[in-house]
Amino acid sequence: MSPELRGEILALLKSGPKTPDELRELVLRDVPKDQYKTRYQGYRRAMEDLIRDGVIDDAKYVLRGEAADQKYIRASMQRFEQTDNKIKQSLLMEDVEAECRKRNAIQTPRLLMFLKERLSDQNEDIRKHTISSLRDLTSRIDESRRQDVPLLKRMRLDYARKLLELASTDASFEIRREAFKLLLELGETELTTIVENIVKEYPSEQFVEFKQLLKRDLCSPFDASAFSKNRYLRDRKDDLRVVLEDIAANPDEKLVKLVKRARFVLHGLRYGPTSSMPGEHEVD
Repeated sequence: MSPELRGEILALLKSGPKTPDELRELVLRDVPKDQYKTRYQGYRRAMEDLIRDGVIDDAKYVLRGEAADQKYIRASMQRFEQTDNKIKQSLLMEDVEAECRKRNAIQTPRLLMFLKERLSDQNEDIRKHTISSLRDLTSRIDESRRQDVPLLKRMRLDYARKLLELASTDASFEIRREAFKLLLELGETELTTIVENIVKEYPSEQFVEFKQLLKRDLCSPFDASAFSKNRYLRDRKDDLRVVLEDIAANPDEKLVKLVKRARFVLHGLRYGPTSSMPGEHEVD
């Protein structure tokens, strides 16, 4: 595909959405007759690649969301690393997070490594902005696009261990909750162990904190078009069900609380997050 033709198409779409006929006419309007066939074939291949790559929509060609300002992201990261002022660092992380919501942010050089380092920051706000940034990046990964698959694998490799630690032990419930959600979206296999630990080990007060998270987020089906993509449940539902059924089938009367917890999560897996199990309010 010609980079020049691709750039021409994107430049035309910056002025606003175009119908297929409008865009084709603009690109091919002044092409000499003896060159039309070659130009048309190039145009068609360029459009197919842009649609496949998720850069534009095919019903009415339009750029999919605002593109991230990668220069601005790099400048924000550099300024963050040049100061020890936690208030200023938190403000700069807000800037990074805002850009991570936009298209192609994940392609910014050093961004993924920068965010990996921020997960260990002692400041809660910085950890929170970091996880939110990673969730925004993850939400734009589309495994149907061949070039996105290595990105997802890299994020699992780079972040899973630290996120598992945060989801299990961080002092902030909000951080634990957001790390848990990100692990769902990354499809991290070891999340099964965390869910088992929540069901078997958490005191009532902590379990209740996670109760809605287990029902709403853990049990939400995978939706490729949604912001939050539950890759864990898509790929690991059976693994989780085996663990929970072992707990729920325990006849020991001393473990009745754990049996109720396991049945609560199993109900969500079977019927979805909007269905309520009889006696659900008593599960703690």
